[in-house]
Amino acid sequence: MSGFITNGSEFKGKELTDIILRPILQKEMAQELGVRVFLAIKSSVKLTFFGPTTKILKAYADGWQGGSAAAKNQKKLTLSEFKAEQQLSKQAYKETILEEITNRGGISQNDISGTNVMDAELSVFMAAVKEDVRRYFWLGDSDKQFVQSGVRYDSSSNVVVDANGTYVSGGKDIFYNVRNGVWKSVMGQSATSPTANQIKRVAVSNGTTAQEEVQTLSGITAGTVTLTINGVAYSQAYSSSAAVTATAFFTTHAAALALLDITVTNPSSGALKFVSAIAGQPFVLVATSAGTGGTWTQSAVVANVAAQALGTDEAVSIMKSCFEGGSDVMKNFLSKLANAKQARYFVTDTIFNNYRATLEALGTEKSNTLIVDGVEFLSYRGIPLISMGIDNYLANDFISPYPHRVLLTVPNNLGLVLNGNNDDSEVRMWFNPDENVNRQRAQFEFGMDFILPEWCVAAY
Repeated sequence: MSGFITNGSEFKGKELTDIILRPILQKEMAQELGVRVFLAIKSSVKLTFFGPTTKILKAYADGWQGGSAAAKNQKKLTLSEFKAEQQLSKQAYKETILEEITNRGGISQNDISGTNVMDAELSVFMAAVKEDVRRYFWLGDSDKQFVQSGVRYDSSSNVVVDANGTYVSGGKDIFYNVRNGVWKSVMGQSATSPTANQIKRVAVSNGTTAQEEVQTLSGITAGTVTLTINGVAYSQAYSSSAAVTATAFFTTHAAALALLDITVTNPSSGALKFVSAIAGQPFVLVATSAGTGGTWTQSAVVANVAAQALGTDEAVSIMKSCFEGGSDVMKNFLSKLANAKQARYFVTDTIFNNYRATLEALGTEKSNTLIVDGVEFLSYRGIPLISMGIDNYLANDFISPYPHRVLLTVPNNLGLVLNGNNDDSEVRMWFNPDENVNRQRAQFEFGMDFILPEWCVAAY
C-alpha cells in the first residue's frame, strides 16, 4: 500500500484517540446521547458499582457492632474491531460543494493531500463514522440477517418481498453483525414482570398478531422433504413414515429456527406448526419438496399483522408507564425534579412526534421545553426526550415489529468504550494515482451496552 500513498495523512494509536475519536465520541456524541465514554487499555473494561447503603444508624453501644457491606454490581464492557473505507474521485468532488474549494488556485484537482479539501473530507468521513457508531450503538445485532435493498413488508399478502415480488434473504448482515448494540441487549434482558437483574419492560400495544402456519406431511414413501423458510432450505431424509419424518424434521431444525424467532412444534402425527415468536415479524414458508409420493398440506393459518401507528396521545401513556414502572431505586431518584432533569427518554421519532402532537393540541408545547447544555428538548415530567434517530434503519434494514421504542434511563447508565492504546487503530487518508482517487480508512475498537438494569425501563 505504501507505494501508492502520496502526501497522505495518518493518525494511529493514542494520537488517533486523542485527536479524532475522543473529540467526536467523548464530547459531541456523549453530550448528544447522554452516554458515558470509557477508555480501555485491553479488550474490555470492568466497571464496579456499589449500591446505596441505608439503615446503618442505631443506638450507641460499646464495641464494634458491625454491619453488612454495600451491595456490589459489576459490568464488563467488551471491545470489537471495526473498519470503514471510502474513496472519492475528482468527479465526485466536482459534483459537490467542494468544487468551490478545489477551484482555488494552487490546489490540485486530483491529489488533495495536505490541502484544506483534505481537512474537509476528513471531517465529512469522520462524521459518517460517527453516525455509524451511533447506529451500531443502538441497533448492532450479531444475529441479524441481510435484507436486500428494496425489500418491504406487504401487508396485503403478509409476506416480505423485494421489488420483483420475491422474498429475499441472505447471510449475516455485515453492517450490523459485528456485535450487539444497546437495544439487542435490552430486549434480551427485559420482561414485563422482571426478576433480579432484569429490565422492566412496558409492552407497547401496537396491534400486532403473530403469524402461524401448520404443515402436515402425508403419503411419503422415500426421498427428502424440504421446507424453505425465509429463503433458506431446511431438509430431512425420509424415515419409516410421514409421522417419523416430521418428528425428525422438528428435532433437526427447531433450535436453528428458534434463533430466527420462529417457534416450531410437532403437535400431532406428521404435523409441524410454525409460529412467529415475535408478533408482527413475518416469515415466509414454502413447501419445496415432499419426497416420493408425499404431500404437504397447509392449515391453521394465522396471518401476520404488522405494527400499527400510535394512537392519539399514546406516547404520553407509554412514557407515564415507564416513569412509574421502574425499580424502587429509580423511582426514588426520579421523584426529585433536579434528578429527573438529568435522566433521559431515548425515543423513536414515532414517540417523539406523537408526543409533540399531543402538546400542540393542548397548546403547551413551549411550556414542556427544556434547555439542556444550550440545546432545546421536549420534556415529560421534567425529563428530556432525545430522538435516537433509528426509525429509518428499523423500517428499511430490520422491517422491525417494534417501531415504537422508549428507553428511560439515568445519567451515565449507557456506556461506550474505546481502545485508547491500540497501535492497530488508525485513520488514514491518501491519494492513489493509479486509480486517480482519494481514499479514507478508519479502523478502531469500540463497544457499547447499558450498565445496570435497575436504572433502565424499556418500552417496545
